[in-house]
Amino acid sequence: MRSIKGDEAFKFTTQKEYEALGDLIGVAVYEMMEEMGLEKRYFEVGRNRRFYFASPDFASKERILVLIHGSGVVKAGQWARKLIMNESLERGTQLDYIKRGLDKGWGIVVLNYNESCVGQEQGCHSPNSHAQEEWKHALPTTVRAEILVVAHSFGGSIISEQVKRMMSKDDFRVGVVALTDSWFNEGDSVLSCNWNTGKKRLYCNSNAVWQMYAGDPTHEGTSAAAINSVFHVLEAYDANMSEESFAEVLDGAEDIIIEELRDRIRKKKLADGDTASAKSLELEGEKKKKGEGDEKGVKKQKVEETKNEEEEKKENEREAKKEVEKNVVKKEKDQEEKEKEKKGTGDAAVKEQMPVVEPERDPSDNEDSDEGVEKDVGTPERSDNDENVQ
Repeated sequence: MRSIKGDEAFKFTTQKEYEALGDLIGVAVYEMMEEMGLEKRYFEVGRNRRFYFASPDFASKERILVLIHGSGVVKAGQWARKLIMNESLERGTQLDYIKRGLDKGWGIVVLNYNESCVGQEQGCHSPNSHAQEEWKHALPTTVRAEILVVAHSFGGSIISEQVKRMMSKDDFRVGVVALTDSWFNEGDSVLSCNWNTGKKRLYCNSNAVWQMYAGDPTHEGTSAAAINSVFHVLEAYDANMSEESFAEVLDGAEDIIIEELRDRIRKKKLADGDTASAKSLELEGEKKKKGEGDEKGVKKQKVEETKNEEEEKKENEREAKKEVEKNVVKKEKDQEEKEKEKKGTGDAAVKEQMPVVEPERDPSDNEDSDEGVEKDVGTPERSDNDENVQ
């Protein structure tokens, strides 16, 4: 922020004037968002009237970007009022996030939970309940878009509570949560990463929330510093993304932070006249980038090889299963044939053991004298003593 006369930087005078200027900044940022095409959306809960901001047709988009500011005096469209006053709109507002989201064709919703209800000087509800009412009005279950969230500071508490409520109702629309120096309690349910002030390399904490350095050591500066890295993640997200794929995307997001840090240091060295150090940093960056590229190429090749091995293993398992099933069927058929053969042999044996019973003749019959004459001998009589006769 600069003065109209003399183009001087903002200077603190009194707390009263500071607060008055802060209120004017809030109004000015509201107007800037409306100039970008966002609308002030009013709604009522009981006798309380309030508003948030959203793009005109956000509900019909496939993706919606939701921006959630922190606690305190900041309102919709702001990350840090301090940075707006002392540095720039780019550093202290959400305007760049809004612009990039609109350029991507996404719907935009900007929560405004620190704003008092219309006609009331003080907050009419707790920040959390206020935010939940705004979410309920802006994003009812009838809005079926994928929801991407960027939340700063206390905004993490807001989205944690909202995701918890949604999950209890089997509402899985929130796909990824990007936090800037914040916290999130639902990392097991939603892909999430926190760009923080700690200068540690990428890691995942006990709440299943990934952590990486934002590129700025100040709490209020994390959102602006991490914007390119954050959008790298938001743009890469898809509904079928696995934890492994998400981790790979975060590797790329961290590379962006590191490269931007190196570039800022190099520019500072040049500004200070230290061209040798600046050149050294530039060469180091190129060398590291090449090394990382080679390393990623090797890693990708290993992933592909592992994938191929797994597919080959699965194919072999399928073939082995088919062979086993085939052998089982063959064995069953062979068993049936043996049973049939066994049964046939048994029947033949019984038949061979059956005696032939000759009909009894009348003693007076003489074969020689009855030659050529057919004689009715009647039904043969059975003997109770004949064995094997049933």
